[in-house]
Amino acid sequence: MLVGGLLLSTTLNVTAVKAAEDSFANNVENQVTIDTESIQSTSSETEKNQTSKDELLFSTDSTEKNTKTDESVESTETSTTETYSETDSDLQAYLQQTDDLFPLQESRSDLNGAAGRRKLRSYGRSAFSIPTINAGESGRPRFDFIDVSSWNSDLKVSDYVKIKNYGVRSVVVKLTEATSYKNPYAADQIKNAQAAGLKVHVYHYSWFTSVSQARREAEYFAAFAKNLQLTSNTLMVNDIEEPQIVNSGDHTKNSLAFAQRLSELGFKNTMHYIGRHWVDTGKIDTQKLGLDNCWIAQYPYNPTNHWNTEFSAWQWTSQVVFPGVNGVFDMSADYKGKFIGTPQGEAIKDQRYVTITNKNYSIWQNFSWKKRSNSATYLNKTLEVRYRYDHVNGSSYYSLYDNNGKWVGYLNKNATTNGAGGQFGKIYSTNSYVKINSNANLYTNKNLNKPKKITAEIKKQVYVAKYYYNAFNGRRYESLYDMNGKWLGYVANDVLTKQANQGPARAFHQYVSISSKNYNFWQNFSWKKRDASSNYYHQTLNAKYIYEHTNGSSYLSLYDKNNKWLGYVNKNGTKITGKQGIALSYNKSVKIKRKNYSIWQNFSWKEKNKSSNYLNQTLTAKYQYKHFNGSTYYSLYSHSGVWLGYINANATK
Repeated sequence: MLVGGLLLSTTLNVTAVKAAEDSFANNVENQVTIDTESIQSTSSETEKNQTSKDELLFSTDSTEKNTKTDESVESTETSTTETYSETDSDLQAYLQQTDDLFPLQESRSDLNGAAGRRKLRSYGRSAFSIPTINAGESGRPRFDFIDVSSWNSDLKVSDYVKIKNYGVRSVVVKLTEATSYKNPYAADQIKNAQAAGLKVHVYHYSWFTSVSQARREAEYFAAFAKNLQLTSNTLMVNDIEEPQIVNSGDHTKNSLAFAQRLSELGFKNTMHYIGRHWVDTGKIDTQKLGLDNCWIAQYPYNPTNHWNTEFSAWQWTSQVVFPGVNGVFDMSADYKGKFIGTPQGEAIKDQRYVTITNKNYSIWQNFSWKKRSNSATYLNKTLEVRYRYDHVNGSSYYSLYDNNGKWVGYLNKNATTNGAGGQFGKIYSTNSYVKINSNANLYTNKNLNKPKKITAEIKKQVYVAKYYYNAFNGRRYESLYDMNGKWLGYVANDVLTKQANQGPARAFHQYVSISSKNYNFWQNFSWKKRDASSNYYHQTLNAKYIYEHTNGSSYLSLYDKNNKWLGYVNKNGTKITGKQGIALSYNKSVKIKRKNYSIWQNFSWKEKNKSSNYLNQTLTAKYQYKHFNGSTYYSLYSHSGVWLGYINANATK
């Protein structure tokens, strides 16, 4: 596209520049014969001569690649020079008003041929050449989007991926010129850019100098766009920059006609690409076109700040290089989001429920970062996500709604946790005992649309609430399990009756030995102390009931041999043994002193022998047992290590 302007010292010799420009103009040659006399006439004269000019400029539909030689360039008519002469007078006046800019004119037309373009670009540029800029350089305007034409040839998907990695988000592909040229690379350039994840827009290089001609070029442009299966919301760019038509016709009126015709053909989004000097010298009226519909080209010698921010976009250089990609590229900054999309991206439909789990985020009114609320206001509440925005800042934002359908605002995704399914938000762990009220509903799914019948028996029982969810409807739902661990369903918390933290007394009926001295015996579950485990160390007691407390511990309700209740003790301070109690290491010699005791095979009281058979013999008691019945029993061994059985300690000395 257009070369806009080089930033030079204010001491620039305007006369010298004028001479250089005239020299450039005298070397401009065209590949096709153009009736420039009719192009330079007034709009009305142009209309009268339209037929003859169309035959010259718009008769051939060319898709040939640009391979013309310098010999073809030499045959061009000298009428082109006259056009540049007129342009130069405007240029000189413009330079006198803005002596810090050098808007070097050159034709970027594909109809002018590669050789002519090469000469024009290279001649006399050493003093005023646009510096090469490496992609991603810091301190530069934004690297938002590029534009390509046949000069960029067949860029591959891998090329576009490399370009995208430097922050470029879209590409504008040249489709057509006048009514006689189609970019032969356009289809692949579009396909490959899209495959790389870039947004694609297209442009037409315009030659029209009348309303009728503008409409014909729009039709030519639209036809090729449809042939390439571009959608109706594609941004269609009118590239109005050709130097030979700068003083011919009403460019504002003609460009509006071009846009109108595109709209009639189904393409409603038109952008106008214009050199800043066309605007400043009054060649075109951007106010009438709409500032948001104008993409301005202007090249500072050392671009750092953002210029032309009143327009939709600014092309700030034509000399960006990407490592690993051949060629140089035009680069533009998008101010209104029409090329790259808005910074937040498109609204992506995203139906889900999330719970607000971080209180330190702002909720935004818009993506200009006007604050609407705080996440703390909705902490632990579950809201509906209707849309998601993947912002260029790397964050995703949810558009949130409450259960009344009221919009809450935009919130960073990181402040939320995905719901557990259905209308439920984040899952939370809990541990409490509850009973279900008579008027409660029991649900078996998270959409809360499958109530389960609650029987009288269910209402009698105590259940464990292991998990809960804050649902979108504003209520908290507990996930209930019976005392055997079987899942029952979901019940709203406000229709449950909470039970004591120790839960119900469950039958246990096992004998345990007190295995630790460091536990308390509790009078109740308000933790009033009744006794100490050290006073019952190694004794065997009857644990009739067990309580699964919400603090995570189990407590045994203990009784002695006389059925006297002793208190509640943490199960971890005991060991399940049976009535005989735990086998305690003893390893002492004992003498059998009584003859009327049985020696037992087991603690089911199967007799193995009699004490009378070992009377006055000394044996080894390797283990002792503190039996629930209050007696102590020795496990006896002979001197040769043969086990003899269990005997009451009272039979020994």
